[in-house]
Amino acid sequence: MKKIFTLICLILLLLSLALPAQAAEKGKLSLGAYQGKPKETIQVIIKLEKNPGIIGVRIELSYDESRLELVKAADSELFGKGKSTFSKDLNNSPYILMWIDSLAPANVTKTGSLAVLDFKIKEDAAKGLAAISLNIDAKSTFDYNLNKVAFEAQNGSINVLSSKVEVTTTAGKKAEATTKAAQAATTKAVVQKSTEKAAEGAVNAQNEGSQQAAENGAEGEKLGSQGLAQGASQDGAYVEAAANPEANSEEELAAEEGQAVANEAAKTAAKAKESKSSKNKVSNAVIAAVFLVIISIIGIGFVYYRDKIKNFLEGKKEKKND
Repeated sequence: MKKIFTLICLILLLLSLALPAQAAEKGKLSLGAYQGKPKETIQVIIKLEKNPGIIGVRIELSYDESRLELVKAADSELFGKGKSTFSKDLNNSPYILMWIDSLAPANVTKTGSLAVLDFKIKEDAAKGLAAISLNIDAKSTFDYNLNKVAFEAQNGSINVLSSKVEVTTTAGKKAEATTKAAQAATTKAVVQKSTEKAAEGAVNAQNEGSQQAAENGAEGEKLGSQGLAQGASQDGAYVEAAANPEANSEEELAAEEGQAVANEAAKTAAKAKESKSSKNKVSNAVIAAVFLVIISIIGIGFVYYRDKIKNFLEGKKEKKND
């Protein structure tokens, strides 16, 4: 009887060794899907969804560096305080996140947020999906008995939206802008012609002293100021229409800009006229002073040398008579 019992136990032991071992449960880490615009900061959570029981795990984080910048990584303290070690340099690629509790009395089986990552979308980021991926280091993921624990990762992404505002213009607005451009060009030609007339008048006034030339100069300056004011007003309207063709107050803004430029041009013309008049007065005064100095020198010389010249001439006359 004893032999039969021993034989049955042996058979059962062999059968248990022959049966395949039941596969261990896998853990799971996941990232979500997010979206944002350039220059915005997006919080991404590393979530521990399934946890068969571990005391250590090591993750390598990779992401689209052309679109994203990692600006912060914070531990959610799922393993407790002071149980995590992250890369000090946020620019490390891949970025390392590791948790280990070597003094744990048992496996950690909690689930939830493992870490929070702050990604800033770069200003020049191209529109589209920016991938974020997790690589779980199998050698550094283990349980209380130091057995390796398998994990799967569900990667995530940030959908970068366009931040550019497209400006649409109607055919009517384009035609209006073109018309204003032509008007501005015409006005600039008038300003050029008026400026040339002012210069011609100024030259005539200086060289010839002609009253008519001075009047031409004043007239040219007046026309130049008016033409410049008109050109500035129409240029302002054209620039406003081209930059923002849908603006409601483009004509008012152009008029204000034109008026400001006109006032400045008028002041400049007045200063030029005043400066020209002052220069003419100074020139006339200098000429008169020089003339008086020359006359005075001649008079003084004549008085000083008069007797000597007279004696000299009389001496010559006496010698001739002898």
